[in-house]
Amino acid sequence: MCFRVKAGKTQILLVTSRETKRWVIPKGWLIPGKTAADSAVIEAFEEAGVQGRLFSKSVGGYTYSKSVHRAKSLTCLVRVYPLEVKTLLAKFPERHQRKRKWFAAKRAAAMVKAPGLAKLILRFDPQGLND
Repeated sequence: MCFRVKAGKTQILLVTSRETKRWVIPKGWLIPGKTAADSAVIEAFEEAGVQGRLFSKSVGGYTYSKSVHRAKSLTCLVRVYPLEVKTLLAKFPERHQRKRKWFAAKRAAAMVKAPGLAKLILRFDPQGLND
């Protein structure tokens, strides 16, 4: 979960999904040879063009249903790793496929469809992060 603290308020960076254009956090499949946390950093760069400080301890997880074929879906479990955004790049691999936008945490939780993700966003407290 990409975040920043601005004027004492936590903001969450959401991106649109490529197919449905729903607001989501950057996420993806595990990359062979990489840890889950390292995979999260790579996906955040590819999908949102961010660089920053990764906290290697997951803040939780949630499930969602991903359409894989017209009549089939796959239940996916997402482990969420916080990444404090230090740099927001103009050029990144999926810049023409997605929109990205900062939201106050409460608004971000309202914008995402997955109830488990909304709960994680609402519970997220960057003050409690240690690494």
